[in-house]
Amino acid sequence: MKPWGVYIHVPYCSAICPYCDFNVYRLKKNTDWDGLKRAYLQEIKLRIKDEGLDLSNLVSIYFGGGTPSLAPVGLLKACIDALQPAQHVEITLEADPQTFTQERVDAWYSMGMRRLSTGWQSTHPEILKKLGRLHRAEQAWDALAMARAAGFTNINVDLIFAVPGQTEEHLAVDLERMVQAKPQHISIYALTYHTGTPFDRWRASGKLRQTPEETELAMMRQIQTALRASDFEHYEVSNYAQPGMRSQHNQMYWRGATVLGIGPGAHGLMNYGDHARRWENHRDVAHYISAWTKDAMFSVAWEEDLDAQKMLIERIACGVRQKDGFALSPHLDCQIAALCAQGLMFIEGGRVCPTDRGMEIADLLASTLCC
Repeated sequence: MKPWGVYIHVPYCSAICPYCDFNVYRLKKNTDWDGLKRAYLQEIKLRIKDEGLDLSNLVSIYFGGGTPSLAPVGLLKACIDALQPAQHVEITLEADPQTFTQERVDAWYSMGMRRLSTGWQSTHPEILKKLGRLHRAEQAWDALAMARAAGFTNINVDLIFAVPGQTEEHLAVDLERMVQAKPQHISIYALTYHTGTPFDRWRASGKLRQTPEETELAMMRQIQTALRASDFEHYEVSNYAQPGMRSQHNQMYWRGATVLGIGPGAHGLMNYGDHARRWENHRDVAHYISAWTKDAMFSVAWEEDLDAQKMLIERIACGVRQKDGFALSPHLDCQIAALCAQGLMFIEGGRVCPTDRGMEIADLLASTLCC
């Protein structure tokens, strides 16, 4: 049986950021956490049973959102206990700095979590305000101190760049401060204007001016130079890690491994070897709770089957974003040879890997190879 993972979606936030297009809702006093916990546990139980998954092959559990660090400690612990993870399983919690208290962080560690992903996004108050973030810059430092006091030694820090009004000087300060904070992993994403978000509307109306592509590219190179100089490995377009500290969960996604998507709006993938099945759960929380507790049945918004060809295309599309690339495929010899000649890819150990320049235009490489 191949390794597999679990993603658990917690759909609540204290406030919804104007750039976010995830399935999130503003947290209310009457939020039905108990109902959500019962639904999570039922979905975990039924999906594992239905697919015949072996808990001994579980390698990662990831609580994402939303803001999972807002969830009651008992809910998080119940989900972990239901999965009976071995000691080596990577258990990650996405956490907003403003939700940290030492008592809460200690509880996360005591239930077996060993990796925190903290949403810094910026160290500049004016940029945080523009992004709609509620935490103060100093709270990010306090959160890191609490995490280390609890025993965490595997911490990711998130950063957003190419924000309107952000300069390369802003970014240089962010990078310097993040390196000083000594996290084991840094995820850095260019601001994306997702359809239907306030940022997308503000850009269309002229309220926001998108950062020019040439500036965004310069920032990408600035990030790479600064983090490589501090011994971070650039192993995926948006991800950097200290040696041996790559995100195991994210790599499962990029490699097409089985990941159960648990929770409202969660996406999951079952990889059967020569084919796969992908699904998305219903996004409405009340519908999700009803389906998995009162009706005790599988309830998905949509699902699709992937044949071997579709799976190959996805592995290539993900592979061009990763330092390790993808397995050499004979029917792509001509395209790969042309890309190698242009200095965009190279072949090593039976794998096709992007060069630094290739990673900068990963989407173009994917469209070239997957057409």
